[in-house]
Amino acid sequence: MKKSLLVFLAVFICLGINACSENSDLVEVEVPTSVSAFRNFPEVPVKVDTALNLQILFQTENGCGRYSRVDTATVGKTFRLQYFVKYPVEGSDVVCSEVSKPLVFTKPFRPGEAGTYRFRIWKTGEEYEEKTIEVVE
Repeated sequence: MKKSLLVFLAVFICLGINACSENSDLVEVEVPTSVSAFRNFPEVPVKVDTALNLQILFQTENGCGRYSRVDTATVGKTFRLQYFVKYPVEGSDVVCSEVSKPLVFTKPFRPGEAGTYRFRIWKTGEEYEEKTIEVVE
């Protein structure tokens, strides 16, 4: 009984390790994507040290698009953000839906001092969408 249980566990573990070691052959390409909407950006001044969860929404071209990364550059109180998504390369053996739901990126933000904070989010080429947050003492 113990021997058959040990054999069963050994086979189960070997199959599990083998299944986890297989890699997908899917090749993806990374492209920048533009912002489609904003949430939780306050329209009125906020106090210093107020915790905010700013949400930036962007739309992929199809259902295969997925979040890849965000490039952020900060100069003083200005934040420049550019979002990237990944898609399977053309000719991949993948079926993508034509409809996609918006992807949401949440940026935690807690201003440490009073002033005007600018968030410049890439749209196209050299065009940026800008949101400002006024912070008071």
